[in-house]
Amino acid sequence: MKNKLNHFILLPSIILLTAYFIIAALNGQYGVFNRIKFMAEEKLLIEKLASEKARTNALEHRVKRISDDFLDLDLLDQQARKYLAVARSNEIIVLVN
Repeated sequence: MKNKLNHFILLPSIILLTAYFIIAALNGQYGVFNRIKFMAEEKLLIEKLASEKARTNALEHRVKRISDDFLDLDLLDQQARKYLAVARSNEIIVLVN
């Protein structure tokens, strides 16, 4: 009689605990599904970082081209025309919105 009572309580308890741990391993904070999601997010962030580094390098190169040590006259002329609205007397300015 006591043996049947132990099986009646012990077996469902083991099944419930096993189910709990399986669900926690799959869906928990550090579960398999969250790991896959974090890996995909990491890949996107790495790609974004690479694009930002490329953009930063391009901007650093432009700044270097206008610096005191290295002066690119074509870039300086382009920037003056763009920001100061400077034009030569023999040029026609066309504004595009």
